[in-house]
Amino acid sequence: SLSVAPDKATSGNARHPRQDAGQDESIARRLSQLRLATHYGRVQSIRAGLIAAEGLNGRASVGDRVRIALQSGDLGGEIVGLSPRAAQILPEGPIEGLSVGAQVQLDFAPRIAPCDAWIGRIIDPLGQPLDGRPLSQGLTRRSFRTEAPPAATRKRLGARLATGMAVFDTLLPIVAGQWIGLFAGSGVGKSTLLSQMARGVQADVVVIAMIGERGRELREFVEKTMGPEGMARAVIVAATSDQSPLIRRRCAWAALAVAEPYGSGLGGGGFFLLRQAGEKPAYRFL
Repeated sequence: SLSVAPDKATSGNARHPRQDAGQDESIARRLSQLRLATHYGRVQSIRAGLIAAEGLNGRASVGDRVRIALQSGDLGGEIVGLSPRAAQILPEGPIEGLSVGAQVQLDFAPRIAPCDAWIGRIIDPLGQPLDGRPLSQGLTRRSFRTEAPPAATRKRLGARLATGMAVFDTLLPIVAGQWIGLFAGSGVGKSTLLSQMARGVQADVVVIAMIGERGRELREFVEKTMGPEGMARAVIVAATSDQSPLIRRRCAWAALAVAEPYGSGLGGGGFFLLRQAGEKPAYRFL
């Protein structure tokens, strides 16, 4: 049952109609994203690291994510192939303890719901916190991979950016929308340069994707290299070297999904930085 307080009790806390309309819209959006049914299948066979599951045909698509029930917890996986009788699943972790007949839950295409509460936080490619604290979710769930706009409608390079470093502000200027690659050997200061860029660049939010780094390097980068000043406007999306290639591949997509709203005028200017172990770091102002 619902009870309504007297007008005198609520008159001092009356809200603006636009606030109520905005809340109604957010609730309607959340309800529209709910699925009325959960689809399950069963593990049919396990061969050479590839899992075949039956019972998902007609619902599953290539690229959808699944969760497989183990005694020690859920094992994530991605559907990489379909046949008339089974879906082929590539697991995201070790398959020890997995048996034929294990329950498989279809989660469909993964999505991520970033918001301003993610600033200053470290998350994984699935949008879950890595720092042990609760993480709020945004109202809009975004796809990991969005189509690029038509070539004729894409924005041109923007204005020149201040970086806080003399070499970039004089001899090597950069502008909004520009991609830059950094090539150097190990131990010569790439991380230090990138952290200085992240702290000093003219941007509202800095989104950093750390892919394939050793586990200890993540904390060292956050606490020592970035520091509280750099993390105050940064979001770090991390997938360390001990995680599966599926997770590491999704890390770059997730970081772009977090950065794109800030590059589309919804939240100011965003600076995207991708750091991959063994590869060239790249960064871009969105």
